Amino acid sequence: MPRRSRVPPSRNPHGLGAHERSDESSSDISTVAVSPQNVHRSRRRSVSENRTSSTRSSARPQPRQRSVSTRVTNALAEIHRLQQSTCLLIPKLPFARLIREIMMQYTGRNLRITREALMAIQEAAEIYLVMLFEDTQKLALHRQRVTITKKDMDMALYFRIS
Repeated sequence: MPRRSRVPPSRNPHGLGAHERSDESSSDISTVAVSPQNVHRSRRRSVSENRTSSTRSSARPQPRQRSVSTRVTNALAEIHRLQQSTCLLIPKLPFARLIREIMMQYTGRNLRITREALMAIQEAAEIYLVMLFEDTQKLALHRQRVTITKKDMDMALYFRIS
């Protein structure tokens, strides 16, 4: 039994695409010498080129650019929400690890601390940091800038010490 090759119905029996056919008779098409490997490579290249150009642009929408006023409004809303809340801003476990590390550094022993003492230290630390950032923001505004820098933080710390 002779072996049949599978030919997709969209291709012609000679393996040439519609753009490679000539307007002459079908007998002329059979005389064109094109190896199947080259035809396959050219098809694969065209499919990958089509994929990169059309599907990537349509599959992934471009991120929408938000205006500056939207970002400022969202930031102000977040600041207002955080100022109204009384919850702690620093996560408890990382803060507890930091406190234990500092205690180990100063005493050289693994000391224990109660939960209430740890919460009191965290509340005091957060109040101190919030006030420091408020002073830093005031200094940045004094320099007619919106973004705070290390210089502003150093100056705020200098004023706190003196």
